[in-house]
Amino acid sequence: MKILVIRLSSLGDIILTEPIIQILKNRFPECEISYLTKGIFEPIVKMFHNVDHIIQWNDTGQTKKYLKEVHFDLVLDLHKKLSTTIVRSYANYSEFSSYDKKHFLRWLIVKKLSKQSINSTI
Repeated sequence: MKILVIRLSSLGDIILTEPIIQILKNRFPECEISYLTKGIFEPIVKMFHNVDHIIQWNDTGQTKKYLKEVHFDLVLDLHKKLSTTIVRSYANYSEFSSYDKKHFLRWLIVKKLSKQSINSTI
């Protein structure tokens, strides 16, 4: 099983994805995990145990071609932004999953246009 994890940026958020890699490897011991991130964050991802391949996202034809050529059984988009949706469009995969960060609801709360709590929507 080949799994592609996408988290392009934000140092702290990338660090917080490390437990997900561990859970994937525990759940699917034979899986091959590729991690797609910007090149500046590669040294951080290199410290993660169980990441088999690090793919640097630099919006080049070479990276896009690689994503099309390799078939991933599962893509996990841990960034879930427009940019990663576009990046994901280059990938060849069977299944996709992401975490709904509720961007719009968060924006409404910050602007004091909603009193709804993020926790109450889970």
